[in-house]
Amino acid sequence: MLPAAMRRGGLLLLVLVFLAGCAPAPQALKAALRSPDPEVRRRALFAVARRGERALLDEVVRLLHHDPLVYLRKKAATTLGWLGDRRALAPLARALREDPEPLVREEAAYALAMLGGAQARAALQEAWPREADAAVRQGIVTALQRLEAAGGG
Repeated sequence: MLPAAMRRGGLLLLVLVFLAGCAPAPQALKAALRSPDPEVRRRALFAVARRGERALLDEVVRLLHHDPLVYLRKKAATTLGWLGDRRALAPLARALREDPEPLVREEAAYALAMLGGAQARAALQEAWPREADAAVRQGIVTALQRLEAAGGG
């Protein structure tokens, strides 16, 4: 693990890059997504979504499935929705089915609605009867309504 000063330095670098209006190179964002510091990973997810860095989709999927922190898995699901890349459909459907945390499953449902299409609709419809958490079930219903309103799927 990096010393606290170095982790703060990585965060400071990302903050300075944002304040300067510079776009960090994809390699720097990839390194930030793998940082041991959760705040650096969170900011990197924000930057990936903001910039539409589809080349980093696999890194975001890795966080969605493996980050130990619930809020970062949730943020990874959001980021995948914002990226709008159809390759995220299967990982989001898996998170909706398998993530142990309701917050992540609910966000995966919303991200699927952002991507839209028949595959997203099918994943949502398949998950609804199996979902035990009331908030996630409502999130799935809302996601399906968004798809319907958008004419998706």
